[in-house]
Order: sequence, then C-alpha cells, then structure tokens
Amino acid sequence: MKHQPISPEMSIADLMRNWPATIAVFQRHRMACVGCAIAPFNSVAKAAEIYGLPLETFLAELQAAIQKEQLPTGPPFGMGYRFRAQKEGWRLPILMLALLALLAGLWAGLLRLGWSLPALSWRLPAQHGPLMVSGFLGTLITLERAVALSQLQAGRRFYYLAPLLSGAGALTLLTTLPAGIPRGLSTLGALGLVLIFVTICRLQPTTDHLVMGGGALLWLAGSALWLAGRPVSQSVPWWIGFLVLTIAGERLELARILLLKRPVRLAFIAIVAALLAGIVLT
Repeated sequence: MKHQPISPEMSIADLMRNWPATIAVFQRHRMACVGCAIAPFNSVAKAAEIYGLPLETFLAELQAAIQKEQLPTGPPFGMGYRFRAQKEGWRLPILMLALLALLAGLWAGLLRLGWSLPALSWRLPAQHGPLMVSGFLGTLITLERAVALSQLQAGRRFYYLAPLLSGAGALTLLTTLPAGIPRGLSTLGALGLVLIFVTICRLQPTTDHLVMGGGALLWLAGSALWLAGRPVSQSVPWWIGFLVLTIAGERLELARILLLKRPVRLAFIAIVAALLAGIVLT
C-alpha cells in the first residue's frame, strides 16, 4: 500500500495524531509544538517557516519517519480528528466553571465597590481575588495547556483533571462548605499546572516554557499560603507573579519567529529574576 504524501497544508495536530513517528522529527528540531493550544493547528509549512527550516527538507524528514510505520487504517486526514473533537464536548463543563468564576468574581468586585447587590453567599465579597485568579484565569490557562498536551499525547485525558479541580474550587467557594475544601481544590489545580509544565519542559525545554512553569509555581505557592489559612493579602503577590510570568512567557513564545538576540533574552531573564526576588522578599 502506498504512503500518502505529506502536504505542506496539513495541520501539525493531524500529522502527529495519524503518524506518531513524526513527533520525533518535531522534537529533533526542538519544535515539539506543545507550547500552546493553537500551535498544533498550524500547518507544516508554517512550522517550517517559523523555525527557519527548508520546507522540502522538512517534508522529506517527515515522509521518512512515516515510512517506518504503517499507514493509519482510520479515516483520511482531518476526519478522525474532527470526529474525536466532537466526542470531546466534556471540555465545555470546564469552560462553564471558568465562566461562573468570572461572573461571581465580577459580582464580588461590585459588592466590594459598594454596589447594592444581593450577596448570594456570605463569604462572596471576600473571594473576589481567588475567584478571578484561581477560578477564572487559572482554570483557563491550565485548560489551554491541557488541550495542547492532550493533542500531542492522544488518549491522556488526565491532564484535564487540573483545570477541573481549579474550576471546582471556584464553584465550592460559592457554597457553605468548609473553607478548606475550595482552597484545597484550587491548590490541587495549581499543582496540576506545575506538573503539566514539567511535562512540557521535558519535551521542549525553552526559556518561555520555563518562565511559564515558574509562574505556575508562584500560583501554587500563593494557593498553598491560602490553604494554610493565611490572609489572602499574603497570597496576592504570588498570584500576581503567576499572571505576570504567564503573560511574559507567552509573549516570549510568540516572539520566537523574531529570533531575539542573546542580550535581549538575558535582559528578559534579569527582569524575571528581579520580579521573583521582589515577590520572595515581600
């Protein structure tokens, strides 16, 4: 049976899912394509362009990897992925938890500003920060990375446990359950993001991923303080650091195509180090 030739327009996600042997080619060029949820949907041609590889040579390497394994017996390119995507509607509940956290966090913020609104829960006004950081942003950031890894490592849906835990933590903040339960769930969600970045950094140990992994550690540290019963104000610097490093790491990730010079990268690292020192000394 003939091997189907690789088209430059094929998506990275479909290529790796149908022919896992091609993953080694991406890793050899330090482009494991697990950095963000959008990357796997780029085309092969786009990946070659971003990393400065000759397209014909890159296609030849991928084709050679395919020759070492049998053709998939499933549906043609794209059909299998779309079918599985339709089956993965269980991501929607996680998004709904994040949306609920956003709405509740905004409601709590308005209460803190003095608006005459129903409190909904006796402890809601004090939970504005945890709802926005852990419940909303933390859940979405963790979900994005979980999607990226699950696309690369088909069948490993346990990555979604992390955003589910942080989202559930936000939901339980709105109930009368003991405070330790939502705090514990949020802390476990933060731990899950740390473990996700450990996996990502093993596959692609780049500066941007290390920075975002450091941000996940800051989220975990702030959540651990919160779980230990410390005032939320003590967790705030750590949570702010989590958001700042996540945004900075993502900007650096997108800047790969610019091929930043060494002095620029060193300056970036120095700024990150100064931020971390400030958080620790706060």
